[in-house]
Amino acid sequence: MHRGRVSSSATCKALPAKRAIARYRITEAEIGVDFGRELGRWGEFRVGAFRGTGNAALKVGDPQLPDLDFENGGFFVNFAVDTLDDGQIPRDGSAVDLRWEMSRPALGADNEFDALTGNFTTVNSWGRHSLLVGLSVATTIESETAVRISSRWAGSCGCRAWRAGN
Repeated sequence: MHRGRVSSSATCKALPAKRAIARYRITEAEIGVDFGRELGRWGEFRVGAFRGTGNAALKVGDPQLPDLDFENGGFFVNFAVDTLDDGQIPRDGSAVDLRWEMSRPALGADNEFDALTGNFTTVNSWGRHSLLVGLSVATTIESETAVRISSRWAGSCGCRAWRAGN
């Protein structure tokens, strides 16, 4: 499977020591190839490679802060399970999405690092009422990278910049 993605207008908050000091506008383009296997009607396993480029332009903050150009490239492994009963308005089930991303300069990345991301969603209903609960986590593993910027980890709240090891 061939995949491509272009995103723009994501908002990124620089968070050194857990304190926002700036907001950046992220523009990113990425292309990749991945192969996978469906696991019945409930999940999939996928591996692939990707290459991309992007820019983070200062939107709010000290004008002396630099704009950032960055290159992405690497491999990934993704495992997903989805037992939600409806893709639009689920009333029962759960979804889990786990991803291990290995950024490598040999594939064009600025920095080498490994990142783990995970998303979990579950929903239960009682009569006409439903409760949907979700959790998203992301971390780098033994990384010397100062900052990782990616709108892929953003969700609906905008992108975040992480210091190494956070």
